[in-house]
Amino acid sequence: KITFNGDYKTRLPNNVNITISGVDGERLVMELDDLGFMVATGSACTASDDEPSYVLQAMGISKQDAASSLRITIGRQTTEDEVSEFACKLLNLIETSELIWL
Repeated sequence: KITFNGDYKTRLPNNVNITISGVDGERLVMELDDLGFMVATGSACTASDDEPSYVLQAMGISKQDAASSLRITIGRQTTEDEVSEFACKLLNLIETSELIWL
């Protein structure tokens, strides 16, 4: 199950935070990095912290789901093809990797 975190309207248009229930967010970050995609767990406020995001928890997201979250940001030069490639690779990792599930 993938859940969108945050408000749909009042947010930065190039930033999305999602929870993939039951996945080890840190492991998924490493797997995506190996594929050439740089993402992070939690929120920007806790980028250097090993603990799940207190910001996400303050939004009512459980500690476990906060640890299963990804922050995805795109830049001005990011193409639609790159976004599609990322989405396909992410879904493939979720569907095929036994190593990332908690």
